[in-house]
Amino acid sequence: MEYQKPTYTMTFDDGPGEVISATDKSFDALNKKVLKTLNPAPVIGELPDTYIKLPAGLLVDGEAVQDAEVRELTGEHEELLAKAKTANNAAKYMATLLQCGVVSIGDTPSTTAVLDSLIQGDLDMLMLGIRRATFGEQFEIFNVACPHCGELNDLKMNLKDIPVKELEDPAVREFEVKLRHGTTATVKFPTGSVQNEIFKNVLTVPEMNSLTLANCVLSFQYSDGKGHPCSGLADVKQLGIQDRNTLTEFIYTNQPGPRYDQVVAACSACEGEVPVPLNVGILFRDL
Repeated sequence: MEYQKPTYTMTFDDGPGEVISATDKSFDALNKKVLKTLNPAPVIGELPDTYIKLPAGLLVDGEAVQDAEVRELTGEHEELLAKAKTANNAAKYMATLLQCGVVSIGDTPSTTAVLDSLIQGDLDMLMLGIRRATFGEQFEIFNVACPHCGELNDLKMNLKDIPVKELEDPAVREFEVKLRHGTTATVKFPTGSVQNEIFKNVLTVPEMNSLTLANCVLSFQYSDGKGHPCSGLADVKQLGIQDRNTLTEFIYTNQPGPRYDQVVAACSACEGEVPVPLNVGILFRDL
């Protein structure tokens, strides 16, 4: 029996079916005709400047909602921020900035309670989003000294130059940290409410660490199998300095969000790496 080449029949919206040999070069024509049926081709537009993806997100029914919407600040917001700045309270200024600029997290409208529940890195990301929506992505920093040659640099930067650390699994919010003598601590990352507490008073670095650990350490498990929940300041103040350093280092190193301390630029004179001092005050100095 003589072998017969297989044939295929396809029907398009714009005409009758067409029989084409499986080995025929006219498959190119078929491809073109298929593409024609898709006209106009779907277009995926760029995301608006008011869209933010959070590195952790808001937990809703055990799932992380990472989409957020911010808005451009207006003259009304500028007045509110100016009043907050005169209070000389960093927490009040940042809280006002977030309340003015954040619209929603997913389908959840922004409220003080919602913002206070977000991980600090998410709040930092929202502030970058507000900055982009209001002033654009470009910013400048002046008189940054090169550590190699001493040259003072005026730097033109982009918000995209700021590295962002994300969680491997945004739904996982508790982590185990090994301490001395076989002890394990379960910790979480600091939220906006912790930042508010820290900025309420003038604190030393150890006091800031104590307040952070009191809010972030959930429990202790010992080598003998016993354990107990962390009772707050009373427990973390009794921790050894080495264990306290281990916990604060874990939180600082692993928490998600923009890493201001990792922003670098090239020196205009020697092309050496220049660490860029960056913070919210610099990004919003025009307010």
